[in-house]
Amino acid sequence: PLPTASDDLSVFSRPISGAFQGQVHPDPTIDNHFIVMHSMATSAAFLCIAHILELACMQDTGFNINALACTLPPPIAPTIQQQIVSHGPYVDMLPWSSLRDRILNSPMTINESEFVLDMGSGDLKVWGSTPWDLT
Repeated sequence: PLPTASDDLSVFSRPISGAFQGQVHPDPTIDNHFIVMHSMATSAAFLCIAHILELACMQDTGFNINALACTLPPPIAPTIQQQIVSHGPYVDMLPWSSLRDRILNSPMTINESEFVLDMGSGDLKVWGSTPWDLT
């Protein structure tokens, strides 16, 4: 006879076998055979960058960074284009200066609404110890 839906789900209600009970899982922070990879969702990365930049997110366009440029990590420090061209705060949250400048140099080629939705979708991960880590 073919299994029924209740037969298929019964696997989840069975107790865990003795082989798995009391099993110690290795700790990747202690065992040097593991590679620890830090990751965060893009939305968390962008929020982290916005916080460090002291970003004025409530304004639509303009110069949005309130932090002193000399105190910022070089990858997220504002470029000359960011200081000259009026733009939305989402541009400042990008950790790649070349992408920020390309967006500012060609505003008509990017659908801002779609781009901002893609940035916050949570479908992407940022890998590294910081959101702007290039290694």
